Amino acid sequence: MNKKHLFAIAFLYVLAALVGASSTAEAASRESGKRTIKVVGKKESTVTKKTIHLSDVAHISSKYVRDDEALIALKKIELAQSPLPGKPKTFTAAQVLEKMREGGVDLQAIGYAFPRTMKVSRAARAITRDEVSTIVLAALNESNRDIELIDVAYNEDTLVVPGITELEAKLFHSQRPNQLSVAITADVEGEKPITFHVQATVKEWATIPVANRPLYRGNIVGPGDVVMARMNLAELPQDAARDSQSIIGYATKRHIAYGEFFRKNKLHIPPLIEAGAKVTVRYRSKFLEATASAIALEAGIEGQRIRVRNAQSKKTVFGTVLSPGLVEVER
Repeated sequence: MNKKHLFAIAFLYVLAALVGASSTAEAASRESGKRTIKVVGKKESTVTKKTIHLSDVAHISSKYVRDDEALIALKKIELAQSPLPGKPKTFTAAQVLEKMREGGVDLQAIGYAFPRTMKVSRAARAITRDEVSTIVLAALNESNRDIELIDVAYNEDTLVVPGITELEAKLFHSQRPNQLSVAITADVEGEKPITFHVQATVKEWATIPVANRPLYRGNIVGPGDVVMARMNLAELPQDAARDSQSIIGYATKRHIAYGEFFRKNKLHIPPLIEAGAKVTVRYRSKFLEATASAIALEAGIEGQRIRVRNAQSKKTVFGTVLSPGLVEVER
């Protein structure tokens, strides 16, 4: 190969290198004028935190390292507070663009595309029936009541954000037998507590007084006539006596069978003074105290005012029953 050919080949190599360098520079110049950051909105998305950011509703990207700081700033732009667990929030494209402008974004310098509307939901989980039953049972055990949980009316429709959930139950009386109203509060750290109500079906027992022998009308209930028995509260009428002290000394108005509970409509306080009984009337005034014989025109218990008739004067007056056979009249 002669010198002319060698020179020609060398020239071609240099020319190719110059052309390549020129093309690379020209391409770099063209790229610098392009919108290298892309923001593409999602039609639907789910968030886990209390605040919705631009990165939650859009894919934000660039293939150039020089855009990293801008990408981080874009992703941090806040759009709104997140909705309640399981609830959606809708944004329009115009709302998102306005938030980007408020965040200092030059919309002419980036490429973006958003759907007309974007729906964002808060991540959620349902509180399970087992969780509710467990916390209700714990509340029943802590109440120190003789009570058994039968069922809980709950449809697993209460939602909370994912995380460690603490439950607390408070029991309330219900007008229906064997029913309790329960207020349950669900608390997830960093979130506002949620309270909901369920109905619990229970069986509750109580130890109440029952007749230890048959009692007939007019009998006075004594300590030996009463024995305590465990009974289902749902089977008891509202006027059933719950403790023996409330019935000892009472008289029966109707027959009470062996083992029967004591109802208030079958008992009454026996009068200290019967109608027609002879009594002593004590007259008291500021300067005088005297007694006289009288006839009780009415029956009465201690502290009750009844009519009595003076045996000598035949005058009828009102007096207060103090004790068996003694009535006081104040003047």
